[in-house]
Amino acid sequence: MHEEQNDNDNLIAQWLSGELPDDRKQQLDSQIKLHSEKEDELKTLKAVWDLTGNLDGQTGDDFEIRWERISQATKNQQSIRLYYKMAASFVAVIVISTVVALWIRAGQIVVSTPNATTKTVMLPDNSSVVINSASTFQYNPRVWFLRRTVYLQGEAFFKVVNNGAPFVVSTDLADTRVLGTSFNVKERNERILVACLSGKVEVSLQANDNVSVELEKGSQCESSGDRLIKTTNVTDVSVPEWTMGRLSFSHAPLREVFDEISRNYDVIIEYAEESNATFSGTFEGDSVEEVLKVVCISAGLTYTKEGSVFRVN
Repeated sequence: MHEEQNDNDNLIAQWLSGELPDDRKQQLDSQIKLHSEKEDELKTLKAVWDLTGNLDGQTGDDFEIRWERISQATKNQQSIRLYYKMAASFVAVIVISTVVALWIRAGQIVVSTPNATTKTVMLPDNSSVVINSASTFQYNPRVWFLRRTVYLQGEAFFKVVNNGAPFVVSTDLADTRVLGTSFNVKERNERILVACLSGKVEVSLQANDNVSVELEKGSQCESSGDRLIKTTNVTDVSVPEWTMGRLSFSHAPLREVFDEISRNYDVIIEYAEESNATFSGTFEGDSVEEVLKVVCISAGLTYTKEGSVFRVN
């Protein structure tokens, strides 16, 4: 049996090298007819032989040496095929991932509000967002069923529908997580203030998620450096004053007051002083000059107007 196998292997070796005599070729053809399933194997061996130019084609070599070369070439070819299959799969994954990422990115919706303008947005789950002036709000309806995450720069009031999935408002300074509630998020001048009007929310700093505060109805928290300061029993309203066209301040620093007036009336207010003074009050339907007059009198300040610019002295 071993001699017959050696003869067959030498027959194949001679055929591969192109040195097979005519009479032996007839023998090989007869074997292929008897064993047609071997034809594909021979084609594979021939392809390997042709692709590996480093194989010696001399028939004088010992059978074991010669067959080892063919066997090694076959292994190499299988490795090459496996490599290309893996490479093709890897490329396919990259292509699919890139297409999906581009499709998701193309679905991103950005809502920006200019000064003196507010806008209401209805989200895919019927949660609502009222965006204050000079703010930017982003969300993606294409992945809403996977995660309810929105991005905010500025100020917005949220009424979130509880569908069992977390709702996250992400800003540069902090994340606010809820299930179903109403709350206000305000991030201005490297400071964030979150007020909970109903339900519960959790606020955690971006710089250190170990710093977090849980808020219940009527409480709020404000960032101070790497801390979040919680205050309770601060509000019993169902919606923020600004969503009803009112300008309201509670012990707000003067610079913040002038910034809010500037945004809400779309004017330029120049105020160069640094002061610890604060202001509390609510305005509705007043002109910008009436508002400035009240704020300045309360702080012992005056202002002048040059064109559309107000300079506080």
